[in-house]
Amino acid sequence: MRRFLITFVLLSLFVPLLSAQNANSPSGEDVKKFIEVMRIERQLTTMMQIMTNAAKQGARQGFLQKMPNATPEQLADIESIADVMFADFPINDILADIVPIYQKHVSKSDLQAITEFYSSPVGQRFLDDQPQMMQEMGAVSATRMQKRLGGILEKLDARMNELAEKWKKDAASQKPNQTSDTKKN
Repeated sequence: MRRFLITFVLLSLFVPLLSAQNANSPSGEDVKKFIEVMRIERQLTTMMQIMTNAAKQGARQGFLQKMPNATPEQLADIESIADVMFADFPINDILADIVPIYQKHVSKSDLQAITEFYSSPVGQRFLDDQPQMMQEMGAVSATRMQKRLGGILEKLDARMNELAEKWKKDAASQKPNQTSDTKKN
């Protein structure tokens, strides 16, 4: 009986706190409206296109290093790999996954204020310009990454060669010991 009373008292203290927390959380519909106003689906689609294009460019460059005289058909085949990689990207599933995250981290009043701002003419202009800004940022960062990637790949290649030589030496030095151990047995 005592356990029951303690449990009842604890529940009566915490249930109001939990329901207050839930009352302060946005509803699923609030978050879906926010996602729609923010054009998050379009942003994800744009991001996937940018990633696909970057993957195609990277695959093309990597293939041309291995086969400098590649035919246009071969390059098209290589680039099609990127299309396949990102073709079934589950944008709708990601959008559904976003809802509980926003419900957990953003209060109902904050989400409503943000939604109101982005529904305004200033917010809409910003959202209208955002895809172009993302493309420009993607191009700038891709150029920067390409410059750095060459140096990084050279360092990686040198380190792999260094390790390969070390492992060859280690293997060569262990062979006689293994042979002599085998003779002893």
